[in-house]
Amino acid sequence: MVSRPTVVFSLVAVMMIGCNSFGLQELDSSPDESGGGTGLDPCAGQPLCIQALDPSWGPIAGGTTVELRGSGFTDGAVVSFGSAALDTTVLDDDLALITTPKVNSEASVDVTITADGASFTLYDGFTYADADPGDSGGGGDDSGGVNPTGLVGGLVELSYFAVGCPSCFGATDYLDYSVAAALHSPVNGSWSDGLPARGSCARDPETANLSSSFIDVGARLFLSAGSRTITLSESGGVYSASGLAQADYVKNTAWDLSATDGGSWGPFEVADVLETAEGFTDLQPIAIAEDGARAFTAKIRSTNASFTWAPSGVTESFILRLDVYTPNGASFVGAIVCHSADTGALTVPSSAFSGLPTGGLMAVWMYRYQTGESVLPTNGATLESAASIGLLGTAVLQ
Repeated sequence: MVSRPTVVFSLVAVMMIGCNSFGLQELDSSPDESGGGTGLDPCAGQPLCIQALDPSWGPIAGGTTVELRGSGFTDGAVVSFGSAALDTTVLDDDLALITTPKVNSEASVDVTITADGASFTLYDGFTYADADPGDSGGGGDDSGGVNPTGLVGGLVELSYFAVGCPSCFGATDYLDYSVAAALHSPVNGSWSDGLPARGSCARDPETANLSSSFIDVGARLFLSAGSRTITLSESGGVYSASGLAQADYVKNTAWDLSATDGGSWGPFEVADVLETAEGFTDLQPIAIAEDGARAFTAKIRSTNASFTWAPSGVTESFILRLDVYTPNGASFVGAIVCHSADTGALTVPSSAFSGLPTGGLMAVWMYRYQTGESVLPTNGATLESAASIGLLGTAVLQ
């Protein structure tokens, strides 16, 4: 077993995992809207659910009439704001009314509905504020009226990877779909500065970490596209979600990032912060996807090493990364990273393999890569994004 390598961006430690029998065409599948309990659609497979509140904010004096939209509402259902149970009027199985109670200060509260022994919580579902949070905190448009500074203030990263041999990398499953986000004080540079220039390869490029001190914008962030929402939970200043399902990878989709709390920034939203791509119908050499006893049988030559792929649609870039280990897999000895246009083919120059051992075991990354930039409405800094979809396979250097 070799150690797990990482991609160029570093918020997500990508798990290199793929689909059941590793059929590459499955990477291109559309989400199953009727699936159950994946964590992206908050009501999928739930007997009781709150999808949305209208309005979702109101003054601290209370007295706001709020419609709850969802499913599974029954007579006798009780809605709570935090720990405060409210008089609840159920109009239909998908509509209920409540009146907000008074609170002492501006804050976001969890909204819970309980009925027939089941309960569902919409975290930070209602915001108490004496002015529209969308007008004061910047939610709802790209810039909130602030002037862009040109400095970078954060990163949103989505990674969807398949692997031919999970056990080769210490993985236990065939799929990992992970999302992470972090916000920091505005700085010069870019989170993608560690990439070689497009059309070139580099040996052992350094990963660019613009910041390790992050801004607290509440307990959760939300990445949304239509009715799909991924909840990112905070740990160490980084907001993340992992273990998401393959069927919930939504291709060719722009996602919005929002914070219903926002910490000292207040609630905010950044539209179209990240765009996902489609997958592949073919990758070569396909032998890198072998599992079990056939892992590490694909042969990559140090002269004219060529790689091809058949993408559906076109993304900004294609990344090939070769992490090379000693023949027994015990020690990492070097990496080659190639940054190409998404044209379907690239060849690694022989000079890139200089000094690497014949017979060395290789972790082979092949992935489509899309970056983006948005303006944070809170301070005008640039929020960068990166979405990756591809596979990790195994090979041996010849």
